[in-house]
Amino acid sequence: MRSQETSCPASGRGRMIHRSFSADYLEKVRGYHATGAYQKAMRKRQVWVEPLFAEAKEWHGLRRLRLRGLMNANIQGLLVAAGQNLKRLLAAIGWGRRHAPCGSLLALPRDLEWLSPAYG
Repeated sequence: MRSQETSCPASGRGRMIHRSFSADYLEKVRGYHATGAYQKAMRKRQVWVEPLFAEAKEWHGLRRLRLRGLMNANIQGLLVAAGQNLKRLLAAIGWGRRHAPCGSLLALPRDLEWLSPAYG
């Protein structure tokens, strides 16, 4: 074991240790990383959130913003998110790509009795 005198720096000024103002908060957050709740939240994020951001980057041009400024960037992000939500809504109600040029006719209601009074 060394004595205190040999472990001190050679200069007369001593050693300076810098610690940021938010170091206590960062230690608290790092402690939270070891909890089960954090691990569960990260697994959920990997499944639900990250694929949406990847889709926005790859397919909707969110890799690079077209508009400058915080407000315009927010608008572009909201428009991309609205487009993604609209795609999911249309997929949920069964509206998608059609297999033939007249495939959109298949999307019409099967019950066309409402047309018969007009052509009566």
